[in-house]
Amino acid sequence: MHLSILIQISDFNIWNDIKKNIQFHNYHTIMIHFNTQLLQKNQIDSIKNEFNKAIFTYSQNIGMDIYPFFCQIKYIIQNNIQTDYILKIHTKTNDQWRNDLILPLLNLKLIK
Repeated sequence: MHLSILIQISDFNIWNDIKKNIQFHNYHTIMIHFNTQLLQKNQIDSIKNEFNKAIFTYSQNIGMDIYPFFCQIKYIIQNNIQTDYILKIHTKTNDQWRNDLILPLLNLKLIK
Protein backbone atom coordinates (compact mmCIF):
# COMPACT_ATOMS: atom_id res chain seq x y z
CA MET A 1 0.00 0.00 0.00
CA HIS A 2 1.36 3.41 -1.01
CA LEU A 3 0.46 6.22 1.38
CA SER A 4 1.04 9.85 0.54
CA ILE A 5 0.96 12.77 2.92
CA LEU A 6 0.20 16.21 1.53
CA ILE A 7 1.00 19.00 3.95
CA GLN A 8 0.19 22.68 3.54
CA ILE A 9 2.25 24.94 5.79
CA SER A 10 1.29 28.53 6.56
CA ASP A 11 2.44 28.73 10.17
CA PHE A 12 5.95 27.61 11.11
CA ASN A 13 5.26 27.19 14.84
CA ILE A 14 2.14 25.10 14.31
CA TRP A 15 4.05 22.99 11.78
CA ASN A 16 6.69 22.28 14.43
CA ASP A 17 3.93 21.01 16.74
CA ILE A 18 2.21 18.90 14.07
CA LYS A 19 5.34 17.21 12.69
CA LYS A 20 6.10 15.66 16.09
CA ASN A 21 3.04 13.44 15.63
CA ILE A 22 3.75 12.25 12.10
CA GLN A 23 5.65 9.04 11.44
CA PHE A 24 7.11 10.12 8.11
CA HIS A 25 8.74 6.77 7.41
CA ASN A 26 5.25 5.33 6.82
CA TYR A 27 4.64 7.49 3.74
CA HIS A 28 5.72 6.63 0.22
CA THR A 29 5.31 10.24 -0.92
CA ILE A 30 5.74 13.36 1.19
CA MET A 31 4.62 16.63 -0.37
CA ILE A 32 4.95 19.96 1.38
CA HIS A 33 3.30 23.14 0.13
CA PHE A 34 4.59 26.49 1.37
CA ASN A 35 2.52 29.64 1.71
CA THR A 36 5.17 32.12 0.59
CA GLN A 37 3.28 35.13 1.97
CA LEU A 38 3.09 33.82 5.52
CA LEU A 39 6.42 31.99 5.88
CA GLN A 40 9.86 33.53 5.95
CA LYS A 41 12.59 32.29 3.63
CA ASN A 42 14.69 30.93 6.51
CA GLN A 43 11.66 28.94 7.76
CA ILE A 44 11.11 27.44 4.30
CA ASP A 45 14.81 26.61 4.00
CA SER A 46 14.77 24.94 7.43
CA ILE A 47 11.87 22.68 6.44
CA LYS A 48 13.45 21.87 3.08
CA ASN A 49 16.71 20.89 4.79
CA GLU A 50 14.92 18.69 7.31
CA PHE A 51 12.74 17.00 4.67
CA ASN A 52 15.15 16.93 1.74
CA LYS A 53 13.44 13.95 0.08
CA ALA A 54 10.03 15.63 0.05
CA ILE A 55 8.42 17.22 -2.98
CA PHE A 56 7.83 20.96 -2.57
CA THR A 57 5.21 23.24 -4.08
CA TYR A 58 4.67 26.95 -3.46
CA SER A 59 2.02 29.65 -3.73
CA GLN A 60 0.89 32.88 -2.22
CA ASN A 61 -2.02 32.97 0.21
CA ILE A 62 -4.83 32.27 -2.26
CA GLY A 63 -7.66 29.77 -2.26
CA MET A 64 -7.58 29.24 1.50
CA ASP A 65 -7.01 25.52 2.14
CA ILE A 66 -8.00 24.16 -1.25
CA TYR A 67 -5.62 25.88 -3.69
CA PRO A 68 -2.46 24.36 -2.18
CA PHE A 69 -4.13 20.95 -2.32
CA PHE A 70 -4.94 21.46 -6.00
CA CYS A 71 -1.29 22.41 -6.65
CA GLN A 72 -0.18 19.16 -5.05
CA ILE A 73 -2.78 17.04 -6.88
CA LYS A 74 -1.73 18.65 -10.17
CA TYR A 75 1.89 17.70 -9.44
CA ILE A 76 0.87 14.11 -8.65
CA ILE A 77 -1.05 13.81 -11.91
CA GLN A 78 1.59 15.49 -14.08
CA ASN A 79 4.35 13.32 -12.63
CA ASN A 80 2.35 10.09 -12.61
CA ILE A 81 2.90 9.50 -8.90
CA GLN A 82 1.12 6.34 -7.82
CA THR A 83 -0.63 6.37 -4.47
CA ASP A 84 -3.40 4.39 -2.82
CA TYR A 85 -4.31 6.86 -0.10
CA ILE A 86 -3.68 10.55 0.52
CA LEU A 87 -3.63 12.21 3.91
CA LYS A 88 -4.04 16.00 3.52
CA ILE A 89 -3.20 18.11 6.54
CA HIS A 90 -2.49 21.76 7.08
CA THR A 91 -1.51 24.12 9.86
CA LYS A 92 -4.92 25.05 11.24
CA THR A 93 -4.62 27.66 13.99
CA ASN A 94 -7.30 26.30 16.34
CA ASP A 95 -5.43 23.84 18.58
CA GLN A 96 -8.49 21.90 19.75
CA TRP A 97 -9.95 21.54 16.25
CA ARG A 98 -6.59 20.51 14.84
CA ASN A 99 -5.88 17.95 17.55
CA ASP A 100 -9.39 16.45 17.40
CA LEU A 101 -9.34 16.05 13.63
CA ILE A 102 -5.72 15.46 12.65
CA LEU A 103 -4.28 13.33 15.43
CA PRO A 104 -6.71 10.40 14.92
CA LEU A 105 -5.82 10.38 11.21
CA LEU A 106 -2.16 9.95 12.00
CA ASN A 107 -2.85 6.59 13.64
CA LEU A 108 -2.03 4.34 10.68
CA LYS A 109 -3.39 1.28 12.45
CA LEU A 110 -6.88 2.57 11.71
CA ILE A 111 -6.42 2.44 7.91
CA LYS A 112 -4.33 -0.72 7.50
